[in-house]
Amino acid sequence: PKIWAIFISLTVHKLIVAFSVGLQLARTHAHNINLVVVSMILISFMTPIGGVLGMLVQNAPIDGKYRDIIVLICQG
Repeated sequence: PKIWAIFISLTVHKLIVAFSVGLQLARTHAHNINLVVVSMILISFMTPIGGVLGMLVQNAPIDGKYRDIIVLICQG
């Protein structure tokens, strides 16, 4: 189904971004490996947190107009 295509494309995109960001962090902060590890952990949690927040906003008992404003702010 379509959901699998979206899942695979999002996963591939996130893998490329994570690799690029990790490589750049490792280059610029090679002397401080702890900073690189903490930064990568934070980056890895952002997508699931964003997904959960999106589901909460979509399922919240909020008027449609206000929901659209919240979604617009979160996407920005």
